[in-house]
Amino acid sequence: MPAVVPLRVALLVTACFGGAFGLLGAPLRVGAALASSTARTEKLVDCTGKPVVKPTEIIITCADAGEVLQGIHWSRWTTGDARGTGTYVLNTCTPDCAAGKFVRYHATFELSGRKQDRHGLVFTALRWRYEVGGKAKQQSFSLVG
Repeated sequence: MPAVVPLRVALLVTACFGGAFGLLGAPLRVGAALASSTARTEKLVDCTGKPVVKPTEIIITCADAGEVLQGIHWSRWTTGDARGTGTYVLNTCTPDCAAGKFVRYHATFELSGRKQDRHGLVFTALRWRYEVGGKAKQQSFSLVG
């Protein structure tokens, strides 16, 4: 059974570093079209409390970035769920987290559940699957605070 951590997982997105949201030089009507098209789409809430759509990076542990989902490519993003692939990066914390090494695993990601909040519809659950030494692993987090 997957581990479920009942806490609001803050998500940090690479939007502040560019990517799909880097439209600063675009005409106003393009930005307005993007805003209206995402208004009806499920979102995630990042570490700063901002709603985001199709992030390429999700930091699971915002305090130290010890667990990060990176290089996410979304194959599906609908009103019911979202699915993608990328890399799960984990700090081994051996001998401690400050001196730990980061290991990387190819992973699949899934967002599910939804609720209405001040940002509109937001996903309520995050799950990712990966393999360690040929053994399947799964992690789950509740996105409801």
